[in-house]
Amino acid sequence: MDPSMRHFLIDNGWWLSLIPAMAGVALLVFLIVSVVRLMRSARLFDVPLVGEQMVEFPETGRVVLCIEGPLLTFRFRGLHYVLETPDGAVMKGRPALFRAHSSGFSTSRMEIRVFGLSMPGAYAFRIEGLKGEPGYYDNHRIVFMRPHLFKVVLHVLGIILAAFLIIGGIVFFGMCLAGVFQQAP
Repeated sequence: MDPSMRHFLIDNGWWLSLIPAMAGVALLVFLIVSVVRLMRSARLFDVPLVGEQMVEFPETGRVVLCIEGPLLTFRFRGLHYVLETPDGAVMKGRPALFRAHSSGFSTSRMEIRVFGLSMPGAYAFRIEGLKGEPGYYDNHRIVFMRPHLFKVVLHVLGIILAAFLIIGGIVFFGMCLAGVFQQAP
């Protein structure tokens, strides 16, 4: 190592190690708050699991149908979802290419289908294959959301970068503390 660089690191290493660590902490806090806000704003509304109901979409564009229930539930297995336009046409939709999952301590949500809405209004929504006695699906919901997967992936990559900055700053601080840069050439 160049002697002038070694002297610079010996004199300023403590402060240099704090810069990436503090930047990483600030970035991490910002991104976590931002991803929580993004998930809340992407959620349009949720409805219970019932055979047939009307759902109101205030705007056009793509809508993601998600299932939400207790962790490790199998009660959505075998269900089929049908969305009909206000004029009675059945919308096919497409399966979600990447079934994004999000979960908390007691519930989990997974993307199932994506629909392209051509007009706002009241749509008929049917769930085929429901079984069980009343109350069987009480803790289970259908959630309609705006597409948000790409933005969430960008946030996760930013969180990983923030973690690298924090860890790098801690490692560099440890190297300064251990006197790595003060050893003879």
